[in-house]
Amino acid sequence: GVAKPKKGVAKPKKQRGRPKKDQGRGRPKKTSPPTTNTSTTRKSPPEIATTTVDVGEEDEDDDAVVDDDKEDDDDDDDDDDDMDAPKKKKRKTRTNWGKAPHRAKMAKAISDWFKNEGDAIDSNGERIEDMQVYAGLIGIPFNSLYKYLNPNKDERRILGNGERGRPKLLGVDDVQFLGETLARMDRCNDGASKKEGTDLVMSAVPILTRPQASRQLSRIVIPEGHKAGILKKTVQKVQATTSDRIAISLPQQYRWHVAVDDQYKFLRETNIGLCKKSGKSFGEVMAHFIIGLDEMCIMSDAHGTLHVIGAAEKKKHEKLLQDSRVSITIVRTGTCAGTTGPTIFLLKGTKVKPAFSDEFLLKHGLAPGSTIVMTESAYMTDEAWLEVSKAIVKGYRSLPFIKENPDWYMLELLDGFKSHENVLAANELRAEAKINSLKEESNTSHVCQGYDQHVAKADKKNVSESLYDQRKIQQQQTARANIDQWDLVLTGIRVVKQCEAKTWAASFMRVNLHPVFRDEFAVFMKKISQFLRAGSQFVEEDLVPSPKKKFDMLPSFWRGMRPSERKVAMTILNTHGGKYTPDCLTTLRDECKLNISQLTDIRVCIIIAKEHPETLDFVPGDNENDVSTNESSVAAIEDARAEAEDLNAGLDYYQLIPKGTGGKPKYHGEKLLEHMCGHRNRMFAKEVSIDDDSAYIRPPCQEPSSYLDLHLYHDSLRAIMPSENDFNRGNVMSHAHGTRAQRKMADRKLTNIGTVVGHCGLVNSKENIRRLTEQYEFVKSIAEINRKQVNEKKQKEEDAQKDLEKNAPAAAMKLETKERNIEGLYVPEIEAILYQVYNVTMQGKSKLRKGDYVKKLEEEMAKNIAKYELFLSSARTVVETTAATTVTGTTATNATATATETTSATTATETTATNATATETTSATTATETTATNATAAETTGAATAAGTGTTATNTTAMDTMAAATATGTTASNATAAKDRRRSGSGGFNGIKYSSDAKKRRKTSATAKTSGDITYIGSSSSSSSSSDESSSSDSEPWPPTMTPHGPVWKTLKARQWYQEERRKLQRKKEEDDGGSDSSSEELTPRASPTNNNATIVTETNTTATTATTTATTNTTEPAAEAERRGRGQRKRRTTQRPSM
Repeated sequence: GVAKPKKGVAKPKKQRGRPKKDQGRGRPKKTSPPTTNTSTTRKSPPEIATTTVDVGEEDEDDDAVVDDDKEDDDDDDDDDDDMDAPKKKKRKTRTNWGKAPHRAKMAKAISDWFKNEGDAIDSNGERIEDMQVYAGLIGIPFNSLYKYLNPNKDERRILGNGERGRPKLLGVDDVQFLGETLARMDRCNDGASKKEGTDLVMSAVPILTRPQASRQLSRIVIPEGHKAGILKKTVQKVQATTSDRIAISLPQQYRWHVAVDDQYKFLRETNIGLCKKSGKSFGEVMAHFIIGLDEMCIMSDAHGTLHVIGAAEKKKHEKLLQDSRVSITIVRTGTCAGTTGPTIFLLKGTKVKPAFSDEFLLKHGLAPGSTIVMTESAYMTDEAWLEVSKAIVKGYRSLPFIKENPDWYMLELLDGFKSHENVLAANELRAEAKINSLKEESNTSHVCQGYDQHVAKADKKNVSESLYDQRKIQQQQTARANIDQWDLVLTGIRVVKQCEAKTWAASFMRVNLHPVFRDEFAVFMKKISQFLRAGSQFVEEDLVPSPKKKFDMLPSFWRGMRPSERKVAMTILNTHGGKYTPDCLTTLRDECKLNISQLTDIRVCIIIAKEHPETLDFVPGDNENDVSTNESSVAAIEDARAEAEDLNAGLDYYQLIPKGTGGKPKYHGEKLLEHMCGHRNRMFAKEVSIDDDSAYIRPPCQEPSSYLDLHLYHDSLRAIMPSENDFNRGNVMSHAHGTRAQRKMADRKLTNIGTVVGHCGLVNSKENIRRLTEQYEFVKSIAEINRKQVNEKKQKEEDAQKDLEKNAPAAAMKLETKERNIEGLYVPEIEAILYQVYNVTMQGKSKLRKGDYVKKLEEEMAKNIAKYELFLSSARTVVETTAATTVTGTTATNATATATETTSATTATETTATNATATETTSATTATETTATNATAAETTGAATAAGTGTTATNTTAMDTMAAATATGTTASNATAAKDRRRSGSGGFNGIKYSSDAKKRRKTSATAKTSGDITYIGSSSSSSSSSDESSSSDSEPWPPTMTPHGPVWKTLKARQWYQEERRKLQRKKEEDDGGSDSSSEELTPRASPTNNNATIVTETNTTATTATTTATTNTTEPAAEAERRGRGQRKRRTTQRPSM
């Protein structure tokens, strides 16, 4: 024991502060005074040496050590057998004899004692009767051994499994299986979270509840997996990724490795001589001529996971950081030697601030060629890439060693961004400056690109520090932490200046791009084995696609053509000299029956056909001609595959024959057979297990392969049928292995210049530039064809509208004859009425039927029948006037001939009146302003002439009509119409000025006759009216197309005004004429101003014809009757004009 300190003795004071270097931390160790051993050791046989028992060396964890099932707190250190042994200052622990490796020792001791063999027999061949001697001999404490060797069977303890209390929820095999499954999921870049891991535990052991499974995962599965070296101790922070980025394969890496080697070889062979700056050979300074480029983004609100010191009473803690959320793009460049190249900033806007000039960037430490490019969104586009290239090419040629050797080529390494390879002008700039641009494999920048390694990591750290300082400065100056994009430019300058040369060099070495430290392919593949492990779950593609594979990548329309049709397309192209002109593409479209979308893809088909002419005869689905260049033929890939680690390495449950260190089998004999049988059962259960329990059907048996030719008895398959545990584990394995975990790689496609999408290559090679040039010409031709198609379509639409306008009146008249039964019309007729009357165009004609058109017209007519009524009245006028127009020329000719014959029969006394009338009429026609006095004089003269002789008016009308036709150079009918419209005007909307103090219309412009302005329909010239004009005026329509409320056919108020004026005019006619002639008059407005000319011409021609016929008929009438009719005509002219 330890001696207690006496009373009154002061305890040593505890030293304050941190202990010194030579002192240990924590509570000082207690020292006990040496004690003398007063007990005597028990004698043992002379032939048996005293054995010292070391208790507790095997266990280092106090909490993990427990006794057997019935053991109490027995302390093995209380035994006095080892008192003479030298004391060791060790921590007291207890030995669990029910656990390995102590259990085997205890089991052997018990077996030897009861079987009288082994250690229970001394050297003389006699049994050891003293149990204490036996305990000392085998090195087990007597108190512990006696419990298992008790002579009383009822009190004898049975050796257990080292557990106390309830049995374990997870067995040792379950823990190992779950740990290996979680490790494999993370190797496939699909690691499980705590929730997903809990689900796996519940799937493997369905009897567990979710809280139990969660505790078993955290307390047993993960710790035991960590001890086995397959899992990490805690959950890890992950980075989001995509399937494309994890599909890293050996063929993919070998293509990139070969492409880089070819370019390095080209530089060494082309750049000959000594460096003009250092005097060294090119191989010694080659690192300065290899430069990498990549884009990075800086966001003003980038602060990562932020923690603050919170107030005690606050529940939710926030920080003002996102008032400004702008971002910019920075193009970073650097050489393998560590030199930072030109830096380009992409900002949003159109103008650069004068303060941020190129001189400003150069002054603050950036390389020559650095500049700011303004874009629409601050992201890289084709247009921005061209502007960046103009500045960056100059910057490349201004770098050290490159500037002094302008004749030497340099190599630029790019990622797989589309703008880096699709901009022809940018590629030509680099080719002229002797810069070879090598594009890496798509989605491999984290493995193949230099910037994404140490440089990107350092930049992120520097950006975070710089943004903190920027916010602090803004807070002091403006009391707000807002950061704009120009502040981000300052952040970018700081980031570039803080990047060290060794960081660039180390980044290029890490991706095996440094020319001095470049490794062999197999060696580098071993370094990136963790990426290859994840990519091994994808089906490996061919190293170089075969012609058959390229044929399968072509569009479906080309593969669906017959070989003869493909050869026709090639012949058409050769006929046009291999140029994709608009005529060539139009011929291809017409001859090969292609639409415009297929025509866009025809070029890549022709490129592949030129490279591999045999593809013209290929048939889809026929693999006889498929001669693939598989990666297995490349020895370097096979060597790398042998060096690479397997995805299932170290995971016993996922291997048929588990391998240990050195590749040797871990199990042998029956244990190996048992493992293989279990693996077979789990794999079979994995194939048939599904998640949906409702559809789960357990297979009755598992039959061996028929190739083994085994004879089976009726009960033979029961021996190999999977157990329930096998099915549970097979279901878990399906999530980390097998069909459910396999990710299908996206099918490769071809670019518009015939290269495989995603494959590496030299983007500015001569062949690529030639193909890009052809592509630009091809696009221009396609644009020209599209423009022509648009124009043709537009012209067809206009023609269709004209046809609808033309057919609408006839369709309306037909509808009336069908008693408005729309079913009796054809679809084009219904469509014409919908368009012309209701301005409705049916969409999607290809899917419409006649019933749809009928239903639509019925709906429109039900909503607004007035529109149709108004159009119908106009349509009747159009139909009547059209019929009259067809005979206008003949009628006018006949009228002129009749008037000439009548004139020759007049008397000499009547000629004087005729000449006077003609003179007055001619004067009225040629005058620039017609007044009411002219109209009255013409009417008076007409009446006087009619009183003298009936033929005088006829002669006057005929002579005036012929004179007007001769003067204007038009037909007789048009001359008459022009003369009859001398009252028309051009004032206001329709050329008519309304007078408030007179019930007549006045002419406001002499140009109204030829300008096509709207006029009153049917207003005949008073000076050209015959004595019988009353009869002809009754059949003429009443005019107004324009009202104070707008056109008659457009608004409801205009139609109401028209109807009211029409009733007033009707009443006045009835009062003046006694209702004899007015009842038969049709007063119809025009439906649209577009029909003005045809209506006026037809109406005037009808007037001239009627007047001439009447004059001929009434030649023999008495003068008194003519005078009476003339007075009545003058009276009616006065009353017929409505008040405007």
